[in-house]
Amino acid sequence: MENNDPTSGHDTGLPKTLSDLQSDAIYLHAMAQGIDALYDTLRPEISPASNSMPAMFQSLIERARRLADDLETLESAAKRQVQS
Repeated sequence: MENNDPTSGHDTGLPKTLSDLQSDAIYLHAMAQGIDALYDTLRPEISPASNSMPAMFQSLIERARRLADDLETLESAAKRQVQS
């Protein structure tokens, strides 16, 4: 996956590093938390769709957190392997 996002500070067109992916996952987690907080503030009309939103946000937040944690574990394992 190439990083062509000029806002990331890594716009060389080279493939993303594991560290870049970790940063993306952490950013995704923070965005999901922000969206969840905004939703709580706005409180749209009650409907089946609006009722499902909190559960979807919580699932997104949890998955983003797990992704960031898994990438960190992978990076640590790769560093240990290189040191061996």
